Amino acid sequence: MSTPVFRIEALTELPFGLPGRVFRGPMPYGDYDPEGRLLKRYREVNVGAVVVLAEEQEMRELTGLDLMQLYRVAGMEVIWLPIPDFSLPSLDALRQAIGRAGDCISSGMNIVVHCRAGLGRTGLFLACLAQHIFRIDGSTAIQWVRAYLPGALETPEQVLLAESYGGRHVDYECKSDHLGS
Repeated sequence: MSTPVFRIEALTELPFGLPGRVFRGPMPYGDYDPEGRLLKRYREVNVGAVVVLAEEQEMRELTGLDLMQLYRVAGMEVIWLPIPDFSLPSLDALRQAIGRAGDCISSGMNIVVHCRAGLGRTGLFLACLAQHIFRIDGSTAIQWVRAYLPGALETPEQVLLAESYGGRHVDYECKSDHLGS
């Protein structure tokens, strides 16, 4: 299997091997997608849930839109885990979001994960999701994610959290509500 060419503005699929597909990308209508082409791509690849890792104020400042409402109107579930840029979520909230995303893709729902650029917070989330799904250690999960997303996990703190996360399984249903920070 070859590694796809990485483009920050692209929607990238990571091969988790579950019934649902997992994509990542930058924020629609943000700096890397000012015309909102990604939202159309979400529909083309049948995204059923969006994992949003940006804070509400950050999204409004970058896009001028209520992105979560746009997703809901388009029939997509929203799993919201607001994390300040270059920062970390609470471990409990991260575990809940990982469990819910895992349940969605295990049941055949396609998901997309985004923050602003789709690298730091998104890379952290995907590395933790890889641990959850594959039952691998944090270092292996980071290497796997970076094979598809060079530059993923932008801060030493994000790397440390991913390395220490552990893939403990927690079951949650996929719902549309705020997971807290």
